[in-house]
Parts: sequence; C-alpha cells; structure tokens
Amino acid sequence: TDEELAEIAQLHEIGMFTVESCNCFIPGSIPLTGENTGDYVPHIREVYRRMQLVGADTVVFGSGGARRIPEGFDRERASAQLDDFMRSAAEIAKEYGIKTLIVDDGWQTDDSSRGYAFCGDWKIATSKIPDMKDFVDKVHALGMKFMIWFSVPFVGFQSENYERFKGMYLGTRKWQGTSVLDPRFKEVREFLVQTYVSYVEKYGWDGLKLDFIDSFVLTDESSTDYDKMDTTSLEVGVERLLCEISDKLKEINPEFLIEFRQSYIGPVMAKYGNFFRVGDCPNDPIANRICSLDLRLTSDKIPVHSDMLMWNKNDTVEAVMYQLLAVMFSVPQISIRFDSITDDHKRALKSYLDFWTKHRDTLLDGELEVYGIDADYTHAKAKKDGESVQVLYQSVVAKIDKNHANYIFNSTGSDEIYIESPCGLKCEVYNIYGSKLSEGIIASAFEKIKVPNCGMVKIY
Repeated sequence: TDEELAEIAQLHEIGMFTVESCNCFIPGSIPLTGENTGDYVPHIREVYRRMQLVGADTVVFGSGGARRIPEGFDRERASAQLDDFMRSAAEIAKEYGIKTLIVDDGWQTDDSSRGYAFCGDWKIATSKIPDMKDFVDKVHALGMKFMIWFSVPFVGFQSENYERFKGMYLGTRKWQGTSVLDPRFKEVREFLVQTYVSYVEKYGWDGLKLDFIDSFVLTDESSTDYDKMDTTSLEVGVERLLCEISDKLKEINPEFLIEFRQSYIGPVMAKYGNFFRVGDCPNDPIANRICSLDLRLTSDKIPVHSDMLMWNKNDTVEAVMYQLLAVMFSVPQISIRFDSITDDHKRALKSYLDFWTKHRDTLLDGELEVYGIDADYTHAKAKKDGESVQVLYQSVVAKIDKNHANYIFNSTGSDEIYIESPCGLKCEVYNIYGSKLSEGIIASAFEKIKVPNCGMVKIY
C-alpha cells in the first residue's frame, strides 16, 4: 500500500536500511504476450518510482504469469513482444538509477515445467531473448550491468550433452530430471569454464549467478575411473573448477561479479564470490545467529547478509529483539509489513536500527571476537576505533574493554548480566526501546548488573 511504502521510504531516507532487490516485476494481470497485451509502461514507471524511494537498484524479471505465451499464439510474435518489453523496461530503469539486470532460470529453454531436464546445453531460448548481444548492448548503453543464472553441476536428461558426459557424473537426481557433473574430470571443468568464458566474451555479460555448487557430492553412482581423472579428490576438483572460472572471467573483467549463497560458502569461496548470504532460516534466530557469525568468520571482507527476518504481530517485543540481536554483526534484512506489527514492535525495531546504523562500521568492519562456538556462540564482540559492541546470547561474563565505549546487549532471556570490568567506569542501563533507565559507577571488578531482557548497558 502507499502507506507501507511511505513508512519504508522514510526509514530508507534516514539511513535505517535499504531494499537490496525486488522480485515479481510484472503481475499476471498485465500480459506481455498475446493478442491483448497489457499497457505495461505505466506499471514499469510506478515500480521504478517505488524502488527509487526505498533505495533498490535491482529488479528480477521473473513474472512467469505475465510472460506466459497463450496457447496457439505465434511464438515469434511473442518473442518480439518480450524483446520489446525488456528493452522498454531497461530504458525506463535507467531513468530511476537501477544499475543491474539479472536474468534468472529459464533463459536456456522453452520448456516451462519444473526441474532441470534441459540444463547443460545452455543454448539461449530465442523465443524469450531473440538477440542476446543486442539486448545486452542496449542494457550497457543505459549504464547498467547484466548478470545471468547458471546451475553449475546440472546436465539434464533432455539435454544434447547428456550422453557426452556419461561416466562423468557424480549421481542422478531423478526428481529434478538431471545428473550432477563430476569436476574431478578435467573435461568437465573445461566444458563449464569454456561455456561461461565463451558467453561472457560473446555477449559482454558482467556477472554470473552460479547456483547449486553444494550439489557436488559423492554418491554410490560416482565414477571410480580414476585413471581418467586429474584428481581423485572431489574437494580439489571443485576448488580447481572455481579457481579456473574465477581466473578466466577476471582476465576478461577484473570486476566481474559472481554470486554465491549458503551452504556453499567458506574460506575458499571468499576468493571467488562477491555476494554471500545466510541460507533460508525464517523465524529461526538461532540458525541466523550461527550462520551469520559462521559467514563473518569465513568470508574475509566480503559483505555478509542475514536471512530475512519476519515475525507475527502476536509475538512479544522480546521475541522480535531475539531475532534482531541474533544478526547484530551482519547486515540485517527486515521482511515484515509495517501495518501488521504493533507499535511496540516498531519502537523496538527503530531503536535497534538506529543503533545498528550509527555503529555499523564497528559491527561490520571491526575486529570480531566470538566465544562458545561449541554452544552455538554464547556471545560475540566487535571492536574498532575506541568502541566495543557485545551481544550476550547466554549467561556468561562479559569482559569490559578499558579505554573503550562498551555497549553490551542482553539477549540471555534474563534480567541481569555479569561483567568483569575496571573499577570506576560509568554505567548506563537502557531498556528494549533504547530509553535510559539508570546510571551509576562500576564499584568492583566483578559485578551483576540489572539489565532488562533485550536491553543494553553502556560502560565507559
């Protein structure tokens, strides 16, 4: 609604958060193909206007219902209609400052059924994109970047390349209509690398969305024809594949974009990817905490985003804050409708985002320390430029850093925390909404301080 948009736009304007990307571009009620296509230009302009208000610069086409070709309609005409739409969308996007166009799954086949039976040939479905080079050139002419999706390991049962790689599969996924390539074979890696390189060189793509890397798994069906492999280690084979992909693509463009997602993220992957995000874990603050801290520890300087946070209007404010505090040391992705949460939820959320925005340099770029890994992280701390931010997830002793402004959040479920601190420091206690409750002086080296559940204490 306009009211929801206004609230989100206001939060973006004051720096609380930015919407990273948008999906479902065109609704099914505005058909893009057929005898009676909808007037999509006003809708495009309205979408871009709204994206501009909330800071989004990427929209994924998707829109399966809108681009579905009516039965019996000429496919060449439909293809031309889709081409006209995409060019119009790109041209209007430039006006609104949108910088990246991402083409997702489906560009490689005319088949509309679920699964990956037609992956592996990677031939452009000209019914959807009649002239890829012309389309990409027009996107570039608008000052935008172009990215496209690949399912790296899959060669589908219906693909022309399926027979070519018989004996070089790790296994089959019958429910998805595909087999999984084995990167221990040099021929497999050369095929994948050459596929990406040839397309990037031919069409000038700026980035690849490389999916399903976590599907490289040994099974009972995996080949034992070791003499034909140049490594018998699957891990080495995957690492060589990613290295070869990254090196070749960055030779073409040093700023080439590669997107990865959990669970195929770790220390090695940090060399190859530009986008890392926690895997799906809706309404699970413990999983979000574990995964976001895992990624922070293994992703070097690559930005780490939490999974999207959501809750019910009947949840307590503390339940909301448990989710927010769980991802304090990553970029929080908020996914709630502001008209469906309580005023108390909004107050707590605003207090959290105000703090996060003010201290983001420390939280994201500071020296990160984690504790109690065997207990799913009992607490974590980030330090930078004279300030220290801690979140206690269990009842442990928080050590206070001398000569720092220390902010300690209580996410333990109780109304007290324990600290080890130099004597004589000032102490201020705040509630869940960021309002000051009390102040005092630290009188002993070890103290128990009354801090409301999900509240904060500042010691300095």
